[in-house]
Amino acid sequence: MTETEQSVSTDPNIGQNLDVVSGVQKDKNEAVNKQLQQELKWAKDKQKMLNVKEVKLLQMREIAEQGNQLTSLDQKELNRLNDRLDKLSA
Repeated sequence: MTETEQSVSTDPNIGQNLDVVSGVQKDKNEAVNKQLQQELKWAKDKQKMLNVKEVKLLQMREIAEQGNQLTSLDQKELNRLNDRLDKLSA
């Protein structure tokens, strides 16, 4: 038993396969983590853009409601509302 302990403790190859597998798994985990971080950034950017669009759509709806409330629009008022809508859509 003592001889087995000594041969195992002095064999430099013991555990090498485990170290390699562990290193490969760590690399895979880091790659997946990097991919997930990128996807999270994209999702946050998309959410910001959706928030901007939502605000603009609400403003457009308000303009449309203002136009509906007026019984008659003169050309100047119509142009003003259309200009505001054009700026928001841009």
